[in-house]
Amino acid sequence: MKKWIATLCAAVLLATSIFGLQGCAVNMELKDPDDYVPGDVDPEINATLRVAMLNTTQEEELMDDLASGFNVIYPNVDFEFTKLTTYESGIAQTIATGTKLDVIWVPDAYVTSLADQGLLYNLQNYMEKSEADGLFNPDDYQPAMMKLGQYKHGSDPDNTAQYFLPRDYSKIVTYINTSLVEQYAPDFDVQYYVEHMDEWTWDVMLDLCEQLQNGMANEQTKPRIVEAMWRWLILFYGLVQAEDGSYLDADGNPVLDEGFQNALNLVRDLIDEGYTTFDTNLTELNRFHSAQAVIAFQSRPYMATAVVLGDDLEILPFPAIGSDPKVGTGTTGYGICTSSENPDLAWEFIRYMMSENGQTVLSETGKAVPSMISLQEGENPGWKQFYSQYNYNHDAFVYAPERDVVMDYYDMLSSAEAKTHDDALRALFEAYWRQDGTTSMIDALDRYREAVR
Repeated sequence: MKKWIATLCAAVLLATSIFGLQGCAVNMELKDPDDYVPGDVDPEINATLRVAMLNTTQEEELMDDLASGFNVIYPNVDFEFTKLTTYESGIAQTIATGTKLDVIWVPDAYVTSLADQGLLYNLQNYMEKSEADGLFNPDDYQPAMMKLGQYKHGSDPDNTAQYFLPRDYSKIVTYINTSLVEQYAPDFDVQYYVEHMDEWTWDVMLDLCEQLQNGMANEQTKPRIVEAMWRWLILFYGLVQAEDGSYLDADGNPVLDEGFQNALNLVRDLIDEGYTTFDTNLTELNRFHSAQAVIAFQSRPYMATAVVLGDDLEILPFPAIGSDPKVGTGTTGYGICTSSENPDLAWEFIRYMMSENGQTVLSETGKAVPSMISLQEGENPGWKQFYSQYNYNHDAFVYAPERDVVMDYYDMLSSAEAKTHDDALRALFEAYWRQDGTTSMIDALDRYREAVR
């Protein structure tokens, strides 16, 4: 088992080197993430749980629902939520500036680097105690999602320590405004692809885009054909994997091979054809849920917003690319921060999220697909009942799990290096995908290599 070496100032100095923070945080103490004895929690405990979470409306609503359910068991526990906008770096930065956190959202791509900094408890002792008490069984959850919370995503046989638990199962899908399709591409049958999801491919999507563009030719105000957050790294990672491309070699040096370049051109071609636009700061798909875009790429939580379209909404899988399709997939993982003043209570909240009760809360909101296998399956699982009157194609959210890929290419990097690569990659997007961009592929790749040198 990997042993924790970092002391408080070492961790803060690391954060200082990453984020430019000055000095060591005052009165901060990080616990040893491996050396602890799990305790029991009094149901009448008076305490405040400090939870760091992603700053989105959907996540805020989900966490409020889970907190309410938890308060049925622990009625005297209050919650303070810290919302992280720059979540790749925000957690470490928040801790380094002295904010005490108990439960923290962990981007699955960063589980290894955050564990290496000593910022996350190794959950093994908690899991074993709860399993012995009959309160938790890791086999109840999708194995692929469990691996996302493990050191090096479970690929290191000598260290499969679990640093977060996967609350849900989330992959990128295709949202479609069927009313706009009927208006501008009346010969295209969306329902056919609902019934034959294996035939929904990138080339079929391009054909739909062409039909839509032709149908809009005489319109003065045209909806966007494809709206997507192209800066979203997991979306691009799926494209790269579908093209059998590579970011980095085993030493963390950029490869950016032909497959990587092909993935860049998949998006560039959409832009050149006038099907989409690269929006630098796009964080919400406002056009799509305002009926000003026909196609959108997003994951399950967006369902709660997209449902505003009512009968005009349908869902398909992410379009298959090539003979070995891939799609960016992840989870909302939560772990215990080593700055926690109440790690036992923090574990109880995480365990509640993972319990059948907590997972049912997720199902009933319709905003997440639970990671618990028994609640994913069955004739009519709860998460499929979200606005059941519309009979949406919920199967798209769990279709073809063999296509799922996760962002595991940062396993060999520190948080500092990972952030450098993130920034360089987004700068590459900005240079190469701008609507009026004149940067060549070669120049864009050279800038990336220079930025991470």
